[in-house]
Amino acid sequence: MGGFQNYSGSEFMPVLSVTAIANGTTRRFTGTPGCSWPGDQAVSVYFDAAQNNKKGLPRSEALLRCDEDSVLFAVPTPLASVVACTHGRWTPRSEQLIRIAEKTPALAGLRPSRLFPHDIGALSCAIPAGGFVRGRKLSGLCGVTMKNVWSKATVSFTEDWPSGAGKTARHIWHVVVQGTRVIATSQSGPVPPQRRR
Repeated sequence: MGGFQNYSGSEFMPVLSVTAIANGTTRRFTGTPGCSWPGDQAVSVYFDAAQNNKKGLPRSEALLRCDEDSVLFAVPTPLASVVACTHGRWTPRSEQLIRIAEKTPALAGLRPSRLFPHDIGALSCAIPAGGFVRGRKLSGLCGVTMKNVWSKATVSFTEDWPSGAGKTARHIWHVVVQGTRVIATSQSGPVPPQRRR
């Protein structure tokens, strides 16, 4: 495998062009490190490596998944998830906390692993609606936020759904995790659609 890099632009807004050749196939990409998404994470890795930036390179490498995770390429773009990934909030610790919190009885029956993102952020979701019509789903937004990741973490699961006449309703489940144990739960907002009879 061979390749070369070329720089242009200014000191404050460098533009990196990369050409890689492997097995007779040539690939080219251009971008400004840390400036655009999707695509700038790979550019940042090449740029940091070429600059011998030992502090920036590990962070750029860790953020490569932001260029590769198909969840982030949904339409419309899930901006909350993109921001969380590109700001380094998608970590093994936050993913572990979400898995622990999803198992709490407060979320039982919701199938949270199918409804909510597996990382911090928000995605479009189909919320099962209770009531007389079986199988009906509401187009909504389901998200996960987190506070105090390294102490008594609070993992919050949020459902937003249409409630008529251009309005939106929201229900939030707060799950407090200490170590690997759920120690408290609370909820706020109207009854979520899947809990209605």
